[in-house]
Amino acid sequence: MPDLYRRYGQVFLRNASVARAEASALSLPAGSKVIEIGPGTGILTAFLLDMGYYVKAVETDHRFIDALRERFSAEEGQGRLSIVKGNILDFPEILNTDGIAGNIPYSISSPLFELLCKSNFRYAVLMFQREFGEKLLKLPGQRGFSRISALSYLNLNAERIRNVPRTFFKPVPKVDSIILRFEKKEKVYSAKYEDILRTAFAGKRKKLKNVFPGIPPEFGDMRIEELSEVQFRKLLDTMRNTLEEKKP
Repeated sequence: MPDLYRRYGQVFLRNASVARAEASALSLPAGSKVIEIGPGTGILTAFLLDMGYYVKAVETDHRFIDALRERFSAEEGQGRLSIVKGNILDFPEILNTDGIAGNIPYSISSPLFELLCKSNFRYAVLMFQREFGEKLLKLPGQRGFSRISALSYLNLNAERIRNVPRTFFKPVPKVDSIILRFEKKEKVYSAKYEDILRTAFAGKRKKLKNVFPGIPPEFGDMRIEELSEVQFRKLLDTMRNTLEEKKP
């Protein structure tokens, strides 16, 4: 395997039981098409292939491409594995698939998650930095509910699979991780409400009447992070209708 260099900001899972749990949590039928993000040394790739999935692995680091192809030459020859060199953010169209799995680099967590909210897939099992992942589980009215929390809440059913201590990685990072499972909701909100969410959370310390002029009085003296689930959805629908009425 290629040498690991801390200066690249890379950390690699070295616990096989965690990788097995990730692959199992996808719960897709054998033969499903799965995108793996950042296969690295291939610890998760092996279990995805064992589950009978057809895997397309997207890897940015050229040092791992040859090693992966050598390790999984049989599966690649059978057409069960294909390896794509590049950044997953440059191939958003391939996220429209049956399943998505991977241990996500901290540096791309936010833009990748926003892409997921706009993609069509059945299930995704992803490992994030724990602090980021916890935000994706927040519900309206809970402390720490943010714009990224709102995107998750509106577009996905999210659940915690397990926490992963930092000692399960090499080199050992400064933070712990978390594995989350996502199911794509049939009704998607991100395209309609993206501007509303961006505006609302940019002024989250302000009362809503100071963020959205003309907002109904029932919301005016509240802040976006204070709304219950029912109030949050009602606000989005109200603001969407208001904006559509203003269109020429």
